[in-house]
Amino acid sequence: MRPTSPPHLRLAPALAHWALGLALVAPGLTGCVTTTTSQPAGADGAILTAIPVSRAWLVLEQGETVGSVVRYSEAGDRGRFLYVVRNLWDQDLGMIDERGRAWKRIPHEEDRWLGTGSIAQGVRQILETGVDCQLLELSAAEVEAATAAARAL
Repeated sequence: MRPTSPPHLRLAPALAHWALGLALVAPGLTGCVTTTTSQPAGADGAILTAIPVSRAWLVLEQGETVGSVVRYSEAGDRGRFLYVVRNLWDQDLGMIDERGRAWKRIPHEEDRWLGTGSIAQGVRQILETGVDCQLLELSAAEVEAATAAARAL
């Protein structure tokens, strides 16, 4: 008969190998720390400037309010300016720049250039209205009140 060692002595080499493996791997697992930071490119020198509303229009199609246009100007009406075209819920749908280029916002995509022309043409393209679309100039507060009243109908 062959002599055998007690069960606790037979497990000792297996436990020793397992403990050695754990001792070699554990420091590597606890030492992994990842830190991620990000910032927009070129934001170091960015200067935010508030540009006030200089003019506003209500957009009417067949007598019904369908949206609005707001002009933002840097220094009164002589500096740089931008027209923002909004729907009835005051959501920005597009813009018309100082060169008459109309751009429509497309969700999850780049803005789409629609064409170049007058402000009225750009508004019609952005809001997809007909040629009988009219712009009625009012104060910014009156435009907000009119679009709110049209939404309530």
